[in-house]
Amino acid sequence: MELFKEDWQLSQFWYTDNTADILAEALLEGADSDTVIAVVSAPSVYAAILKRPKEQIPTKNIYLFEYDTRFELLAGRDHYIFYDYIQPLEFTDQLKGKVNRLLIDPPFLHDNCQTNSSITAKALLAPNDGSKTTVGYLKHRFMSCTGERMAGLMSKLYPNSSITTFLPQHANGLSNEFRCYADFEWKKWRFST
Repeated sequence: MELFKEDWQLSQFWYTDNTADILAEALLEGADSDTVIAVVSAPSVYAAILKRPKEQIPTKNIYLFEYDTRFELLAGRDHYIFYDYIQPLEFTDQLKGKVNRLLIDPPFLHDNCQTNSSITAKALLAPNDGSKTTVGYLKHRFMSCTGERMAGLMSKLYPNSSITTFLPQHANGLSNEFRCYADFEWKKWRFST
């Protein structure tokens, strides 16, 4: 990620290595070869996945949705999808309704961006039917990292998700309080009370 300088005009703020690693682990833990993972507007998490040893990456079905086309170099042509939250459904149909695990980090803290990002998330996610991977973990996991001030809207957009105890950190600091919203608890976070 050191090669990709943040562009504040695009509201780019890379996560610290620790935050990116935790979010990558949440996406990969218990996945199997059939698990489909999407990382939307969070290229530092995608980079954290790629840094792991191959034996810790159980699936090749990991996609980066990102507006900044520089990241096609990181993900490769087959795993990079150009994504603009202003057009939330303008991406390949092959992944619609097929993603088991999703991390989305809407780039701007305003209602329109959050709402459009939720349209994308809902279009990508496969139904949460309680099915498990071949190694016994739930297939479905959803996370969104965004500002704490978006909590009211987030509860409306994602009624099955809650604020967690995990506090995402950004490498170059960020004045907004950031939170991780998820629809599951695990060893690195619980739902906030």
